[in-house]
Amino acid sequence: MDDEAARAEGFDAAIGQGNHQWAVVHRMLRELTGPNGTITRVEIQFRSPNIKGQVLTARGRVTSRADDSLALDIWTEDQHGTTLGVGTASVTLPS
Repeated sequence: MDDEAARAEGFDAAIGQGNHQWAVVHRMLRELTGPNGTITRVEIQFRSPNIKGQVLTARGRVTSRADDSLALDIWTEDQHGTTLGVGTASVTLPS
């Protein structure tokens, strides 16, 4: 979507696709697991669009651990700390 089309729909600028937020989350999880770990499950709900010019960050908090497996609460936020997406993930760390 370009800026003009976005403004016609009530946004300040072009909006990003959910795939962009998804990629930021995946990178965060991959940094956690390293190349030999496994991302076993990711669920995220996009609650607000990311707008052109925003800086996106993915964050996570470990909610439980069983051996090498972690369960996490995950979210994306913009540079102002506004939450854009929330969800959960499970990963397995390398042994």
